[in-house]
Amino acid sequence: MTDRIASNRQKLSSIIKTIVLCGRQNIALRGHCDNATDIEKDPLNAEYHGNFRALLNFRVDAGDTVLGEHLKAAAKNATYTSPVIQNQIIDVLEDQIRSEIIRRVQKAKWFTVIADEVTDVSNKEQLSLVLRYIDPDTCLVREDLVGFSECDQGTSGQELASKITSCLQTYRLDLSNLDTLVHFLHRAGLFPDHSQSRPADILLQNWNHGRPVALDISVVSPLNPSTLAEAGATFGAVLEATESRKHQANDEKCSALGEMSGNACARRLSEL
Repeated sequence: MTDRIASNRQKLSSIIKTIVLCGRQNIALRGHCDNATDIEKDPLNAEYHGNFRALLNFRVDAGDTVLGEHLKAAAKNATYTSPVIQNQIIDVLEDQIRSEIIRRVQKAKWFTVIADEVTDVSNKEQLSLVLRYIDPDTCLVREDLVGFSECDQGTSGQELASKITSCLQTYRLDLSNLDTLVHFLHRAGLFPDHSQSRPADILLQNWNHGRPVALDISVVSPLNPSTLAEAGATFGAVLEATESRKHQANDEKCSALGEMSGNACARRLSEL
């Protein structure tokens, strides 16, 4: 039984190492025809196989006898080379990489967040989350991507803050070690111990002749179906409409608090 477990691990090790190689070298796994469960079934059309299967063949040619025997003798549903298995292995690798990043961030204690939003091919807004920190083992500054999250609740400042908070809590990171974000979230009224929501998103002290400015951040897309016609008719119309709406919502509240109202509108966070 022990020998069988060791053999199975060695087979999977070759397959996993091939997927890791493709990921590190930014190589696509699949090809024109990638549904065969055994790459030896169609040797005459090997050029149609994806990079993943071609690299498995390369390993076999280079002397990986365990993998070669596995691909020849395994049942069709037990080769562990299908696109489904490839994706499952990639998911496991993602969890392992993220866990290592989170471990380093927790050890470093202090960190900051870099976030950006982009529309994917299905026209859904995706938020990328990067953690910037000093690696406690090397004392070097690192910026590591920890994942993407769909902006299913919207892309306003408060909605993005809520999404970032949710992700950081999922990653078991202590928000008290992120002073800037904590202040940002307090201003947005997202902490349960904050009794009253404040206008806008970020408070800039002594901004204009000693007066503070409450800055509202908005990320809007001209490709949104509800604004597409307006964006096509007039350049910048969507940004102007968003800015006008924010002024109507925040100007009176800011004035009551002795603050000026400001707006920052862009198509993506990186433009701010």
